[in-house]
Amino acid sequence: MSDSFKTKEELSAFAKECKMNDFCHLLAKKIWRLRMKVKNLKKENKTLKLAVRRILDTDDKENPSELPNCRICMKNHIEKIFNCGHTFCMQCACKMTDEGACPQCKTKITGFTTIFY
Repeated sequence: MSDSFKTKEELSAFAKECKMNDFCHLLAKKIWRLRMKVKNLKKENKTLKLAVRRILDTDDKENPSELPNCRICMKNHIEKIFNCGHTFCMQCACKMTDEGACPQCKTKITGFTTIFY
């Protein structure tokens, strides 16, 4: 037993405190990661909301009674929005996901969201 601990109980208490400090540090790291994830999701949500608003405003002015068409194939209705904010039909979105980059802005595609009208 170490000279700094006079009893086995003192050593045991110190060991428990060290384990708690490690546990608290681990929890703090997890909390920080979750906060960063929430921050990124809020930013992505804001971008998507702005993109949808822009699309709906533009399409309402051009053809108020029709759903917007894909800017690639010009025939299918827009169903997907990429992480960059650009929108496409399901078929074109799937092709572009395989290619890895948005054809309009060349941003790396990390995912897309379905648009419901």
